[in-house]
Amino acid sequence: MTKSATVNFEIEPEAKEMLEKLTSTTDQSESSIINGAIATYYGYLQYQTEEIKRGLREVAEGKVIPHEKLREKWVKRLAKIQG
Repeated sequence: MTKSATVNFEIEPEAKEMLEKLTSTTDQSESSIINGAIATYYGYLQYQTEEIKRGLREVAEGKVIPHEKLREKWVKRLAKIQG
């Protein structure tokens, strides 16, 4: 069994209502839902940060497409779709 820590924080009334609805519809505890939400958000931020870093590396390496060239590509693609 892992150790747990207690954290006290303020929550907006609307968020508390959402949390209460989730506990009743999912049959999970508030702690379980909050832990899951934090893990999901953390994963999202990690992914976002890595993608930004990757994009910046590509820019630094010159692996970019000029705006006009990309625009032309999408205008052609849109024209093809619209027939």
